[in-house]
Formats: sequence, C-alpha cells, structure tokens
Amino acid sequence: MKKYWAIAKAELIDASLNKAEIFLWILKETIPTMILVFLWMSNPIIGSKSNYSSSMLIMYYLLTFFISRFTGFYFENHLQGLIRDGELSRHLVKPIKPFRYLIAQNLGGKIFHFLFIALPIVFILMMFFSEHLTFPSVISLVTFLTFLILAYFIRFFLCLMFSSTAFFTEQAQGMIHLHWMLDVIAGGSALPLNFYPSWALKIVNLLPFRFVYSVPINAYLNQPMNFVQEFAVGMAWLVILYLTCIFIWKIGLKKYTSVGN
Repeated sequence: MKKYWAIAKAELIDASLNKAEIFLWILKETIPTMILVFLWMSNPIIGSKSNYSSSMLIMYYLLTFFISRFTGFYFENHLQGLIRDGELSRHLVKPIKPFRYLIAQNLGGKIFHFLFIALPIVFILMMFFSEHLTFPSVISLVTFLTFLILAYFIRFFLCLMFSSTAFFTEQAQGMIHLHWMLDVIAGGSALPLNFYPSWALKIVNLLPFRFVYSVPINAYLNQPMNFVQEFAVGMAWLVILYLTCIFIWKIGLKKYTSVGN
C-alpha cells in the first residue's frame, strides 16, 4: 500500500507546482457549466417536455461537473506516447502492474484538483444557483454513490482500452478522440439521454458510456430505474471492459516486445 501512496504523493506534488494555473482552470471549468445552466433556465419549456423540472436540469449539469472531476482520467495521451516512443519499457520492469500504477498516479492529481479546483468551483456554482439545489433521500444518495464508484472504474477501463490501441496503430489519437466524443454524446454529459429520439436511445442503451453520467445522475435525482437490473448491467460491462483490456495488453505487449527486439 505504501508504494501506491508514494506514487500518488509524487503526482500530488507535481500537480501543486502549477499553482499559477489554478485561477485559469477555475474559469475554464466554471464558465461552460454556467452557460449550460443559464441556457436551461431561460428555456423552461424544454425541460417540461421530459421527466426533468428546471431545477432538476440545473442539478443535472452541476452533477455532471462533479462526476467529471471524480471519475476523470487524463493519462490517455501520455500512455499513447509511452507506447509509441518505446518509453513503456521502463514502466514494465517496475514492481507494480501498469493498471494499478495509472490508478495510483491519477489519485494524486485528483486530490489536488478536487481540493484546489473542484471545491472552489462547487462553491461558486452553489452561490449562483442555491435556490435550485436539491438534495436526495438517503436511499437515492446511497444509490448514487454506488453507481458513482462503478462509473469510476468503468471510465478507467474505457480510457485504458482506447489509449491501448496505440499498440497496434500510430493513429491511436483518433481513437482517443472517438472516446471523448462517445463520452459526451452517449454518456449524457452534454444532454440528458431522455431528450434523445427513441432510435438513438436504443443505441446508447447498448453501450457502457451511460453508466458514467446518466445512470448515477438519474439515481441522485430519483428518476425511475430498476436498480438491480442497472447495477447488474453495469457490473457486466465492468467485467467485459476489464477482460478486454487484459486481452489487448496481452496481445499488445507481445507486439511491443517483438518490435523492441
């Protein structure tokens, strides 16, 4: 356990070296969220056509911001570069598996961003939209936290899967961009999935991305859902993504070693 904390601590120290950028990061993260919230506030009729009230839509985007900070992983470009440039080798000889290293490293950066960026932004947003804040029941809160933890690991393996395509192609950057696009569209961070036409919703429901944003937020807002069914499907996707990443790395490392030799 100490070695994981050492990795997280090193990343935390490295992140703290960029204190001058904190104000810019706060502006960058706050303004888009506020624009979306003001957009929904100025168009209450849109919300009336769905299961969301205006206050629920505002909470939807506030929760979207919170989830993006909690579940965000930002190693995709870095990992792709390590694989492409042959720098991955020095990580393979370390006495810690790459998957666990990435999680521990991300934890350090996440602690810094949560304390010095996310919390100030949450405070600012609460000041502007305090009258629209809604708080869940105990059951809804527990359900939300359960799906939030599930979303954390699903998003990790999605990031790992798409960035690991660098083992097989030099155009892996395109796959990473595809992941970002699906995260926004199929995950529900840009627009609640309830607003999608039925044919698009059927496609989205076949993908794991909705478990990152849509499912946890709906749990918080107490939207109708079958908890047991959704949790079972989410766990199934987690296992599938984990096994897929194991398979990709098993084949990819053979190719990587062969090229290296």
